[in-house]
Order: sequence, then C-alpha cells, then structure tokens
Amino acid sequence: MNPADALRAAARTLRSSAFIGVRYSTSTVAALLRARGPLANWLDLAASEYDPDSDVQETDRSHEAALDVARAINGTAP
Repeated sequence: MNPADALRAAARTLRSSAFIGVRYSTSTVAALLRARGPLANWLDLAASEYDPDSDVQETDRSHEAALDVARAINGTAP
C-alpha cells in the first residue's frame, strides 16, 4: 500500500460507523471520539499532497506524522 492509500484507508476507518454507539466514561475518551472528523480530514489532506505519478515522494515532518497516525490506525508497520 502506498502512503496516499494508507492515509486514505485510515481516514475511512475514522469515518466508519464502527464507532457509533460507543459508550465512553471519561472526558478524554469523549475528546478523542470528537477528534475523529478533524483527524480524518488531516489524513485526507496529507494523502492529496502526494504525487501519484512520481516514484519519489517528498515529504515533510507533517507527512511523516500523518503516516505514523495512519499506520497506527491501520495496524501496519512502516
């Protein structure tokens, strides 16, 4: 899976209905659940900044952070 695909897959996971109905008991968990939308938007933005026609992708630290988050969500290693 290329980086853009990994980022988009993680964004889809965050937007999935799998989290609907989850009961939470702490304000921290509630905050994390509310952050799903903005995180998904950030991952989509990072994915859109990759050039699909190039074998070499230039990234900056924000792209590296986005990929780290995507890999954690997707359960994949670098």
